[in-house]
Amino acid sequence: DDKSANQNSYKLKNISDYTVLIKNDIEFKEFLVRKRNIQPWATQKFISSCTYNKDHPEYRYCPIFKLSTIFKEAEVSDDLFTHGGVIGIFIKWDCNLDWHERYCNPVYSFERLDLNTTVVGSGFNFRFANYYTAKGVESRDLIKAVGIRFLFFVDGKAGKFHILPLTMNIGSSLALLGLAPFLCDLIVLNLLGSRQVYQNAKFETVSEPNERLKKSTSKQRENSSDKSLLRHGSRSSLPNDPTKKCTALPTVCKMISNNDSANNSLPRINPNM
Repeated sequence: DDKSANQNSYKLKNISDYTVLIKNDIEFKEFLVRKRNIQPWATQKFISSCTYNKDHPEYRYCPIFKLSTIFKEAEVSDDLFTHGGVIGIFIKWDCNLDWHERYCNPVYSFERLDLNTTVVGSGFNFRFANYYTAKGVESRDLIKAVGIRFLFFVDGKAGKFHILPLTMNIGSSLALLGLAPFLCDLIVLNLLGSRQVYQNAKFETVSEPNERLKKSTSKQRENSSDKSLLRHGSRSSLPNDPTKKCTALPTVCKMISNNDSANNSLPRINPNM
């Protein structure tokens, strides 16, 4: 922690030329699939001679990474080599198992995780002590180590076609489509200021029948009542004597009067002839 010391003398030199071998295995138990980041076609000669390159069709599957490549992808600054830092290595498996398993391969990404904008406590370091006895005296050396820490994050996702989720999604979509008109009507008819215009356009109001229709309906009902009275009416309302006044409905009395006139106009036969 001596601020007067030249920090460049503690700089991590030539670290960019170092390489690191990453081994990662993953298993999708539901589909009984196991994969690793080292390809099954990779030979010992390929592993010993390749370094990771995301733009190369084969070397992008190489498990050996140069630290310079990791630093470049993570966009680190030069203070990393003096104060240390934390770099995250992300391995993502996103597999469509409807295709062959050889298409299920990892994708790598790199990111610096520590904040290097602060003055105090920036970078990555830790302290440890060495205890020893010199000339009968117990002593201790406290060492502050500055370095680069790598954290690995593995994310795996796999999927395969199945008829049950498809039918459930179709059913849910149809249910939502059927519910949409109801919700729209509920909002427009109750919440909007122009709901009366929408209500007049959506609903048709049937007016009362006109006077002519009323009279026609009333006349039909009256004729129906007269016929029912002729069939089932009481004989007490009809006069037996022509000289008596008819107490039935006017229409019935008129029909009786017409029948009597017709009977009187017919010639009478003398039984003595």
